[in-house]
Amino acid sequence: MRQAWHLHAAVKRGLSQCMPRLPPRKTLAAASDAASGKQRSGIMGPAGRKSRAKSDPANAATDDTSPTPKRRRTTTTESKASKASKAKTTSKAGPGRAEELKALRRGHKVVAGVDEAGRGPLAGPVVAGACIVPEHVDLTSLGVTDSKQMSEEQREVAYEALMAHPDVVCATAFVDHEEIDRINILQAAMLAMSKAVEGLKAAGASEEPTCVLVDGPRAPQQFSERGIESVPIVKGDSRELCIAAASVLAKVERDRAMLDLHKQYPQYGFDQHKGYPVPAHKEAVARLGPCPVHRKSFQPIKGMLGWEREPAMGSKTTGKSNKPASKRGKKAK
Repeated sequence: MRQAWHLHAAVKRGLSQCMPRLPPRKTLAAASDAASGKQRSGIMGPAGRKSRAKSDPANAATDDTSPTPKRRRTTTTESKASKASKAKTTSKAGPGRAEELKALRRGHKVVAGVDEAGRGPLAGPVVAGACIVPEHVDLTSLGVTDSKQMSEEQREVAYEALMAHPDVVCATAFVDHEEIDRINILQAAMLAMSKAVEGLKAAGASEEPTCVLVDGPRAPQQFSERGIESVPIVKGDSRELCIAAASVLAKVERDRAMLDLHKQYPQYGFDQHKGYPVPAHKEAVARLGPCPVHRKSFQPIKGMLGWEREPAMGSKTTGKSNKPASKRGKKAK
C-alpha cells in the first residue's frame, strides 16, 4: 500500500515537471492588451470599470451588464410620468355611461341620475337635481362633468344647454333651512333627491325612471318604497354622465337661490361664498349673529343659540320645500 502511494506521488511529480507552466491570468491579459496596443487599468471593482470606460468606451459595456442605480431611478421617474399622463388623459375624457348601460341591459327602460348640492353650508337650502340623458344624446361638447370641477361660467353654459335640449329631461327640488333643522341634513338631502326624481315625470319624461344612479355611498329609502332600483356610486358625478348632468343642475339652481338670499341679507356675503363656512362667513356670523336663513342645527349657530332639535313625534316625514320640483326639458325619446 505504501509503495503504491509513493509510485502515485512520483508519477504526479513527473507529469507536473513535463507540463509547461502558464503565466498568471493578469499577465496574459496584460500581454493581450500590449499586443493590441491597449492599456488596461489595474484597478478592480467599480473604480476600475470607470477607468477602463474612459480609456475604452467600446468595451466598457462588457465589464458590467447590470443597470446602474441612476438608470433604475430614471426608469422609475419615466414610469411615474407615464402613469400621470395616462391619468390626465383619462380625466379629460369625462364621465361615461358604464353603470347606465348595465341598467339598460338588465331591462330598465328609463335610467336617471341624481345628485345634491348644499349639504355643507351654514345657510340656505339643500338642492337636488335629477336628469335623464338618453343614450343617443352626446354632451361631449358641453364638457359636462363633476360640477365642482367646472367654473361658474362653464356650469351656466352647460345648465342652459341641458335645459334647452329637446331630449334631455331635468328636474330640481329644494328643501329649505327649516326642514334641514327639523329632520337633519342627511335626511333633507335624501328627501330632496327623492323629490327631484319624482318631478321628472311632470318635467316631460315618458315614464318614471325604474333605475336611478345616485351620487354617494347611499340612496334615499323613498326609491325602494316606490319600487325604483337605486345604484349608489361614490364619486358618481365624475363617473356617470347622467349624475354629472344632475350635479350641474343642482349646483346652478342653489347658487342662484343664494344670490337671491344675498339681496335680502347682503351683510353676510352670500354672493361670494354661497353660505359655505369660509372664514369671512363665520366672522360675519360672529359679528352680526345668525340671520333667519341660517341653519340652527349647524355649528357655530347651534352653539350661539343653544338650539336643540325637537324630538320626533313618530309620524312619517313628508317634508316641505320652498320651491316645487320644477319642470325642465321635454319628453325623452
